[in-house]
Amino acid sequence: MKKNEKITSRDVDFAKWYTDIVNEAHLACYSKVKGCIVIEPNGYAIWERMQEELDKMFKETGHRNIYMPMLIPENLMNKEQDLINGFAPEVAWVTQGGSKKLDERMCIRPTSETLFSDYYSSVLKSYKDLPMKYNQWCSVLRWEKETRPFLRSREFLWQEGHTIHETKKEAEKETKDMLNIYKTFFEEYLAIPVVTGRKTESEKFAGAEYTLTVEALMYNGISLQSATSHFFGQKFSKAYDIKFADRNNNLSYVYQTSWGSSTRMLGALIMVHSDDNGLVLPPKIAPTKVVIIPIGDVKEEVEKIYEKLKTNNISVIIDNSDKTPGFKFAEAEVLGIPIRIEVGERDLKENKITFVRRDTNEKYTVDKDIDILSYTSNLLEKIQTNLFNKAKARLESLTYEAHFLKEVEDIMNTKPGFVKAMWCGDPACELKMKEICEILEGVSLKNYNTYRIDTKTKYLALPSSVEELKGLLEYLNKEKIKYIILGNGSNVIIGDSVYDGVIIVLTKINDIKIDNNVIVAECGAMLPKVCNVATSNGLKGLEWASGIPGTLGGSVVGNAGAYLSCIFDYLIDVTVLKNGKIEIVKKEDIKYGYRYTEFKDNKDIIILKARLKLEKGSVQESLELIQDRRERRLKSQPLNYPSAGSVFRNPSKEMPAGKLIEEASLKGYRIGGAEVSKLHANFIINVDNAKACDIKELIKVIKNKVKEKDNVDLICEQEILEWK
Repeated sequence: MKKNEKITSRDVDFAKWYTDIVNEAHLACYSKVKGCIVIEPNGYAIWERMQEELDKMFKETGHRNIYMPMLIPENLMNKEQDLINGFAPEVAWVTQGGSKKLDERMCIRPTSETLFSDYYSSVLKSYKDLPMKYNQWCSVLRWEKETRPFLRSREFLWQEGHTIHETKKEAEKETKDMLNIYKTFFEEYLAIPVVTGRKTESEKFAGAEYTLTVEALMYNGISLQSATSHFFGQKFSKAYDIKFADRNNNLSYVYQTSWGSSTRMLGALIMVHSDDNGLVLPPKIAPTKVVIIPIGDVKEEVEKIYEKLKTNNISVIIDNSDKTPGFKFAEAEVLGIPIRIEVGERDLKENKITFVRRDTNEKYTVDKDIDILSYTSNLLEKIQTNLFNKAKARLESLTYEAHFLKEVEDIMNTKPGFVKAMWCGDPACELKMKEICEILEGVSLKNYNTYRIDTKTKYLALPSSVEELKGLLEYLNKEKIKYIILGNGSNVIIGDSVYDGVIIVLTKINDIKIDNNVIVAECGAMLPKVCNVATSNGLKGLEWASGIPGTLGGSVVGNAGAYLSCIFDYLIDVTVLKNGKIEIVKKEDIKYGYRYTEFKDNKDIIILKARLKLEKGSVQESLELIQDRRERRLKSQPLNYPSAGSVFRNPSKEMPAGKLIEEASLKGYRIGGAEVSKLHANFIINVDNAKACDIKELIKVIKNKVKEKDNVDLICEQEILEWK
């Protein structure tokens, strides 16, 4: 599929890609009102769909809609000091009405707790009036310094629920129930898996006893707070005197909640599902589910399909514009319409029509007399499910476990995504998250090997510079402390037992520079990042590396490659650490071959840096090639499971290892938690907490079976680290 030239690749510049999507899909544009946006019809239609479904869910749980004024008198805001202190930097004040200066300034609502509290205090009489469960659809104004469409703007659309209850138990149940409604909405309608939980004290809503949050993970591994639910206890009811006659006819204070979501959900929708060709919308939330594109004189057939879908509540449009079919196809892609039905004269002569899925861009040519309604409905369900599963797989692959505070810190500084860890609840510990530590103790290696084998090392070292690495090695050698050096752990099988030494991970030594057509990268730089930097600077040649999860250092050691290219095709020289000294070694002085270099046999030599000579090229062509490679990988490789890539070298071009393993009937063969991939037989995947011994035993079985059947000795590409 040809990439849309007007949209920056998300792998090159994610922020620019996001803005391009918003612009090209005509979702929003900037206003002359600084910090505010115009939500265009395409964007507002999506918001209306969100509003429609959420509103149903709110009403089904006993909530009613209400509307409060936009202006809040200062004296009302001041009644709850935590709230006013929390919002003070973002509040916009009105000081004049017409030509008259106001006696009391008023703020434009940043949130409506104060107005709801004032309202409840005036209307509430008895426990018989409880609970009061209201929701408001409105806009709010917060004087943000930095803005981005849908994610952060000064004025934005949202909903805010406000409820009061007789008991604490009932109010806390409401807080949790509303969180679950948001979770359900995100997962079932937006196809976005989420993580829910409680915010820390420093991150909770101003004025709340505690805040529950819905966090979604974007394509780039960044988390986005997408909805919140707050338990206020009696803080607001006491500040605003919200009392009622209880069952004993005593005056009691109510327990209160609030909860909300905003147009930020639209931003999340873009960043989770969309691609380099535009929006990708889950069918359940798409304003238009199907677009029919006529090609030639096919009016009768088109109208027949249209009426069939429309009368069965599937939102459908016909693109009858005078634009070319190719233009219409591209426009449908940009807008993210889930299904495109192409009806052409030539196809109709063969009694055929074509369905195209937006999520995968797969085409299906079907009989025109097929049950259109059933076929379309089933395809919409498949798209919805696929989008959720893809997003879930990404979330799971970017979720790491940590057992020590310093381990959490390191993961946060080196890897995008979520970290699962225990926390004592002490705010002091939260502050320590920003500290950097070079040596960690008793760390799980699960997040430092791509098989996700869960074993520990006595010490984990994370040097951030060549100087730190050199000093560390000098100390370890002097003290005769054993160590193993890892890059991203993408081509190794670690041991099952605790490593009684130091594991040195080099991913923080990752500087990348460009010198004309030469790229200079340090050992810990990830290959996809090196590729992206090269591409964005108009250099071609490394497109094959865009999907390889290894480091530059590791790629040099193993002469990594793909698609008939390898790192040594471009190598000028490498800077190495040998016997405590830094040396430069030219390519011509290195013994190398297919997936081999002499560095594999000499563990005393450490790659520090490499220079690669590339050619000037077209950024657009490189991006298209990267996209093509990515799509091929998605279809042919089991990227949803932990693995270390191809296990065995191909004996020859005519005899790929994967084919030999498949012909040995080993696809799906499993030992413990390790399995031969059903998608690509040269991949061993971790399907259920696999141990190193499971993987190593599976490698033996594969080698024996292929040897027995074809008399071929498969050579394992992955380094097996044996330790006791």
